[in-house]
Amino acid sequence: MSIHVAAQDSTRVFKTDITRQNNFTTSIQQFFGFYGTAGKTSVFVNQNQELLYNQTLATGRLVQGNAAAQVWIRQASGKRIQPVLWWESDAFLNNRNARSQLYAGIAFKPYDALELIPLYGYNIDVRNGRPDHGASPALFMRWQPQKLRDADLAFQGFSRVKYIAPRRQDNHRAELLTAKSIAGNSRVFMNLSAAFHGMDDYQSRSVQRLLSDTLNLQAGFTYTLMPGLLAEGAQRLTRQHRNYRFSHLEKGMPEFNASGFRQDELQSQIKLNLNRHKWMSYIAYEYILINRTYRLENDMQLAQPLYQEQLSREAEKNYRSAFQKWSFFSQYNFSRKHAVELEYSGQYLQYDTPLNTNFDDRDELTYIIRTAWNARWRSNFKMLYEVTGQSRYSGFLSGTRSRDNYYQYNLKFRSAGEWRFHPLWTLSIDQAVYVTYNVKVFGDPQFTDRSARFLEHRADLSGQWHHRWRSTFLAERKVQMLSYLNWEQFSEN
Repeated sequence: MSIHVAAQDSTRVFKTDITRQNNFTTSIQQFFGFYGTAGKTSVFVNQNQELLYNQTLATGRLVQGNAAAQVWIRQASGKRIQPVLWWESDAFLNNRNARSQLYAGIAFKPYDALELIPLYGYNIDVRNGRPDHGASPALFMRWQPQKLRDADLAFQGFSRVKYIAPRRQDNHRAELLTAKSIAGNSRVFMNLSAAFHGMDDYQSRSVQRLLSDTLNLQAGFTYTLMPGLLAEGAQRLTRQHRNYRFSHLEKGMPEFNASGFRQDELQSQIKLNLNRHKWMSYIAYEYILINRTYRLENDMQLAQPLYQEQLSREAEKNYRSAFQKWSFFSQYNFSRKHAVELEYSGQYLQYDTPLNTNFDDRDELTYIIRTAWNARWRSNFKMLYEVTGQSRYSGFLSGTRSRDNYYQYNLKFRSAGEWRFHPLWTLSIDQAVYVTYNVKVFGDPQFTDRSARFLEHRADLSGQWHHRWRSTFLAERKVQMLSYLNWEQFSEN
């Protein structure tokens, strides 16, 4: 069961979500935002917290708790130079780790297209009961020249270092955005971003330094082939490194070996859209290739046989995955009140591991078909009727894992309605019932074939009860019935 409460006006936002995940776990999420001005001073406040309680535990019922906040204050005292204050803080309530930092600086605009915000601050970071503290310089940069001829160009960057001896934290990122219109019927864009993050933590008697750097290149286009027919395409290439290094707090041999991984990701997508008269359709194809390789160093100077054994275990995690998805969607409007939809998609995943000692190599094939009817029965009341079917096959390539191969079939019926019973208030009701079957391919000696039935109800009431306040009330309920189909004994819970 979930309860969602939200309120918002022109300067403030408040949201609270309370979710009863099961009979003993409750999750609470809360967010508050504020932006306002008083004379020449502008204030921005952002605060959120997430709590997870487990009421069955005798002690330590707060399993997870995080609270974060930041405040920006800016004084518009001049056109080129403006004083700035920035306070940022977050706390991990379940393990009593916390950090807080206060910065002061100026926002400097040498000309309209460029803004620099150099800051200098002091921070306190409590980790594992150790209150480390130190200075922290930071710099924000934004550059966006006035619109060029049929082109857009923008650059933004952020750099910060925290000196919290014996630890240190680095955050650096930069992003370049470009776009250009061509011949009035097409547009191309290219985005380049780079980021580097370094963070230290205590582990045993050592300082663990996490280093992460990412380089991302994205390019794409939109092209109007003819009136009502639009082609879109996008390519993205990402390279990521993550390393864990250790330094001993005392003199002596390192306690841990440095480790990490490198990941290359290629994502390609193309889409063809048709929008003519009463028809709206598209066909799309997507391809994602991920290659991840792990590494391990011998900082502990282990004997070669022992190091090779650990290196082999680390290399077992190497993998390559290729994901393909093709989809088709079409909608036909009979009239302004009625429309039907048809959607079909297929997905194919290949997951490969290079070592013969890893038996997780598998293929997954999924087909989904969906049909829906949108009906507006009255000017203030509309309904959606939807039927979805899904077929999925998962098969391991290794003979030792073939007993885990299975088929899964899903069938779902859903109806949703929206009723505007007042000019300022709307009631939405959504309910669905669906069933899934999991059946092993080569028999089921452990009797794990099963069927699950789900029944879901959701009600959402939203509206404006004051000229400055708008609220949303949400209630949700989900029931699951699980049956094991061993054909000799029938059990259900």
